[in-house]
Amino acid sequence: ARSPCGQPLLLLGLWAVLAPVQCSPGHPSWRYSSSEVVTPRKELHRDKSVQVLGWLCYSLRVAEQRHVIHMWHKKLFSPGHLPLMTQDDQGALQIDYPIGPSDCYYLGYLEEIPLSMVTLDTCYGGLEGIMNLDDLTYEIKTLMCSERLEHIVYQIVADASGTGPAFRPDHKEDRQSLPPEVDVSVAPRVISRMLATYPSVMSALDQFSNSMYCVYNNVTMCIKFLLQISNMVDSFYKGLVLNFWLIAVLIYDVQDPTRMNDYNVPYGPYARYRAATFLPYGDPSTSFIFNRDGPNLTQFESELYVLC
Repeated sequence: ARSPCGQPLLLLGLWAVLAPVQCSPGHPSWRYSSSEVVTPRKELHRDKSVQVLGWLCYSLRVAEQRHVIHMWHKKLFSPGHLPLMTQDDQGALQIDYPIGPSDCYYLGYLEEIPLSMVTLDTCYGGLEGIMNLDDLTYEIKTLMCSERLEHIVYQIVADASGTGPAFRPDHKEDRQSLPPEVDVSVAPRVISRMLATYPSVMSALDQFSNSMYCVYNNVTMCIKFLLQISNMVDSFYKGLVLNFWLIAVLIYDVQDPTRMNDYNVPYGPYARYRAATFLPYGDPSTSFIFNRDGPNLTQFESELYVLC
């Protein structure tokens, strides 16, 4: 889906990245139920009548209700040190660093709405990202053709009936039950506050297949999409006391290096190519690749006994 001024929407891309983390029995059917044009107004963020440095505050009216957004800056990558890998005319990888600003990504909340979450960026002069409040989710994007800094807000809804199984019909579950003498009710439990004292870091490699590059046909737009997705993924992971740290962006802007429709890991052609090409230079904790032509649910199956 695209906004009236041709800006790509992020929902499907975000779900593609988060699906393995959610441990969902399947992916829901998403749709945009409504849209409206709003004009956010910048406000002073105050705490006990004292202006707080490093925070941004905006007010806007959505669905006839006024909301106030409070958000603070966060880091996705080291300033000036995020490699961008593209291809030369022969398809060989080349490295550059024109990623763009690193100080424009924010995490926040909506005033007087408990458990709300806002993930936005201001890298391109406006507000772009996701707002979660109560049971509602909105995507906000800058209306590029507007001269009054207007934004368009989409409400996102999920059809619960559209959820299907994430395994093939011939799937056979293989579970090893615990011995009868094991009593899990008396097993020691880790205190979450102890874990929260030492947040973990997940390093990530973002990748765009050539089929996805052809959707945009523009490296800058591909980078923008990948960084916005990473910004939202980082916000979700922070709820697990986990920082999502982007270490590189790879865009196949000339051709795919091998066959991309075999999703077997670690023996598929692209899995082998990635291991031979990138592992000698460091192995990220996770990596994901956007591919326009797949996979379908019947083409892969999650491994048993993996951490979600």
